[in-house]
Amino acid sequence: MTEIRTQKSEMREKYLAVRLAMPQEQKDAFDKKIHSKLTSSITYRHSTDILLYASAKGEVDTWAIFEQAIKDGKKVAFPCCNNDNTMTFRYVTSKDQMKEASFGLLEPDSGCEECKAGNFSLLIVPGLVYDKSGYRIGYGKGFYDRYLSTFEGVAIGLCYSSFLVPEVPRSRYDRHADVIITEKGVYAVNAPK
Repeated sequence: MTEIRTQKSEMREKYLAVRLAMPQEQKDAFDKKIHSKLTSSITYRHSTDILLYASAKGEVDTWAIFEQAIKDGKKVAFPCCNNDNTMTFRYVTSKDQMKEASFGLLEPDSGCEECKAGNFSLLIVPGLVYDKSGYRIGYGKGFYDRYLSTFEGVAIGLCYSSFLVPEVPRSRYDRHADVIITEKGVYAVNAPK
């Protein structure tokens, strides 16, 4: 377990540096392609709820997805990190309802309605790097792996194609995304749940 943790930490450090060094013009062009592939997908069209993360640290931008989803009449929720290391998603209709909270990230105000995700929910999972089985290197806190263990909808990972690798180190608690979208394509994952 310690070896896996070390490998993940090294990969996290390496890919975070690469992502932060990406020229803004290139990142913007890639983000636009990823947004288009996501919002034109059948999964997105049939989803009632879109569960997003508030992008930071050079992540694929989620604010354009948020704006499009609101225009498309979707209910959009963002996560709140709880003291027991779990997450609760809350519905948001405006960025004004977000405030800085855990880990310096934006979270919905506690007065926002709680989202009860179901079969028609689409969860966008943050990750630094993904492998072809849908597993990822996140930020090492395990919030999304715990959430995914009971999530019934479709989980999609967004990443740049150069961050899609053959395999990432994983432990028995790690959960995978069902689909990965990069600027180059959409990849269905067929790893066991």
